[in-house]
Amino acid sequence: MPDRRDFRILETDLDRIGQTESAGRRATRPIRRLILPLMLALLAVMLSPLAGIATAPQVALIVGLAATVYLGVALGASEVANSLGPPVAANALTMTLGLALVAVAQLAGAVLAGGQVTQTVSSGLVEFAPDGATVRIMAAALIGAALWVTLVHWARAPVSTLQSIVGAVLGAGLVGLGPAAIHWPMLLRIVAAWLAAPLLTALLATLLLALLRGRVHFAADRSSAARVWLPLVVGVTLAALVAYLSMLHAMPRDLWLRLAMTAAAGLAGFVITARQLDRQIAAKGGSVGLKKLLGGPLAGVALLSGFAQGATEVAVIAGPLTGLMTSVEPLTWPLWALLLAALAVAVGVLLPGRRMVRMVGRSARRLNPLRAFCALLAASVTALGFAALGLPVSLSGCVVGGLFGIGIYRAQEDRRRKHREPLPPEEQARRRALRRSHLFTLLGAWAVTLLGAGLFAALAWLALRLVG
Repeated sequence: MPDRRDFRILETDLDRIGQTESAGRRATRPIRRLILPLMLALLAVMLSPLAGIATAPQVALIVGLAATVYLGVALGASEVANSLGPPVAANALTMTLGLALVAVAQLAGAVLAGGQVTQTVSSGLVEFAPDGATVRIMAAALIGAALWVTLVHWARAPVSTLQSIVGAVLGAGLVGLGPAAIHWPMLLRIVAAWLAAPLLTALLATLLLALLRGRVHFAADRSSAARVWLPLVVGVTLAALVAYLSMLHAMPRDLWLRLAMTAAAGLAGFVITARQLDRQIAAKGGSVGLKKLLGGPLAGVALLSGFAQGATEVAVIAGPLTGLMTSVEPLTWPLWALLLAALAVAVGVLLPGRRMVRMVGRSARRLNPLRAFCALLAASVTALGFAALGLPVSLSGCVVGGLFGIGIYRAQEDRRRKHREPLPPEEQARRRALRRSHLFTLLGAWAVTLLGAGLFAALAWLALRLVG
């Protein structure tokens, strides 16, 4: 009779992700306590035109900036453990250095690779209105998203900041300009990306796990095998990132120079990782556990996931602010919106993010290092791929998709390698029910988020309309 514990790999990892989300809600409590005084202050600002103190565009810009900062800090605090938890738990990075590096990686991702996503949110979802209506729409979207994220956190339910902002932009656009102003084909492409991203991540994570388990985990000499394959994976990933950035910005234009830069980056990643593994193996006398061997690669993939989050979720926060700033002052450089959103996220990473990583790091229910490495790497690659197309996808959603693929693969692998009997019918039914439950929960959360954030944004638009 098979041991039922072997059938619960997927559930265990999903429970750990749920624990991380719960820790994120606890870690951001100090930030959420600021929402009431912040809203009172913004209400006073919104009423200032009635007293002749400010103009309507000035009010919209002030409240938009405040909501952007709030969303950025909350995002940085709640999401940092997804990237930083595994390498800190493996002692590959210290807390302070890890937080600083992830904050810098998010800033770099927003500036270098977030432009397409920001453009999609700022002008690709709602028709730009030259009469100033865009000012109110984008300010209302930021206020509505901030209120919705806070409400859902208070209710102790999972929420995606990215999807909240998309829903808020749609809601404010509908009441401000009508259904004809919504770019429905773009919305359909975004929703299709939300569906496809977890599936692609599951496939990539499964292939990567199969490679590393087959070539490293089950190798006769695990240390020697890791010395070959881990540097290769890191080198290929770094080379792909450099090629991605060079194509994204078309710099430099010389193809051979771009190829040389890509090859140099890959070689540098391979050599640095190989030398780090050599030092670990020599220090332990030739026998090192896989958890220790994965320390350096985990640190690298943490930075890559921070970069991917900057290119997607940070860029989404900057989208409404870009539309707002462009409407108030057409010559405004949109990069300033990205920088402000990235700096707000960095503040959330560096201050309350420390508390969250500590809470997750003290837990005995941390993600397995190898599965965390595969899921984070696959999720980062997937998120960056969609970001290049201007389609915002949630990094956390991609990670969950990767864990689904890994869990299914691990269960199949264990039965195959240990020649176990087929799963009992009741176990097969339980697993199908589990997958359907998570799928329906995910789809339901998307629908509720789009509707809820859109409703709050519509109410915020009406409030801004009353004062200007």
